[in-house]
Amino acid sequence: FNAEDVGAVCLDDVDFVEAEMLVNALNAKKPDLSEVTVFKDPAGGHFFNRQVDLKTLQRKDTPTQVESWSQTWRFLDQHLAPR
Repeated sequence: FNAEDVGAVCLDDVDFVEAEMLVNALNAKKPDLSEVTVFKDPAGGHFFNRQVDLKTLQRKDTPTQVESWSQTWRFLDQHLAPR
């Protein structure tokens, strides 16, 4: 993958070949909307960016969770900015 933002692929429970095919198709159709970061084996698996403390229901804010959401918000800010 050649990308930096939006979209998270966790290699332990997402088939890399399937994810790669999706990214390649997006790159072919809409290159500006196909930025992806591959997080290798993040804590929490497929749901790493949505983990919460079960007692408080607050985000865990692990480094990969924070990075994933930071990238997502940055991408949305760039592409959904009011004109």
